[in-house]
Amino acid sequence: MEGNDGGQRNQRVIEHFQEAWQSLHITSSEKIAHISEFITSLQEPYKSAAMKVVAEHVVGTMNLHLLALMATFQKNAQQEDILLEDCQETFEQILPEAFRVINNINRHISVHSLDNLVALSNITESLQTLSSTTSAEEAQSWLYELPGMYYRQLKQEQFITKDFIDWTQGEKHVTFEQSIPVELPAKWSNPPLSINTENIRILGAAA
Repeated sequence: MEGNDGGQRNQRVIEHFQEAWQSLHITSSEKIAHISEFITSLQEPYKSAAMKVVAEHVVGTMNLHLLALMATFQKNAQQEDILLEDCQETFEQILPEAFRVINNINRHISVHSLDNLVALSNITESLQTLSSTTSAEEAQSWLYELPGMYYRQLKQEQFITKDFIDWTQGEKHVTFEQSIPVELPAKWSNPPLSINTENIRILGAAA
């Protein structure tokens, strides 16, 4: 009985949170443009600190995306005949590493220009689009792949200040053929930032 009461209360709280979330002033593209313009007027160290705030917000959207993939996997697993034992095993395997990567990217993200913020946003959005799914099986696969893939892309562009992943520890071997184009607005005075991603590769050892 207590379990039912607790579940009903949780559902009510979730509904309240859903309503509260809709009332939050989520940053719009127009607002971020104003913020970016303001950031360019700041002097150090405030400019760097402000850019880190925006970068953490961008990374935060990937963290929410990973949580959404976990929720999709859990919700749709039974419909796709994925056994409960397999679900539990998957979460036991992916949760420690996924949250380690999430926490460390948040801690060590570093950008130094608006060009960097544009590149970070494009990488983040491209990987979110690539991994969006309503399939439990596909979500399961992405939960193994996406944290390391995201880390490698950010590390390649030198947006991570510390190499916190030991890739010699039996990392899942995955090769993903996917290009992530990054284009900057022509009106910017700085030359376009070119990101040569070619193929996204997640390998336990050097290719």
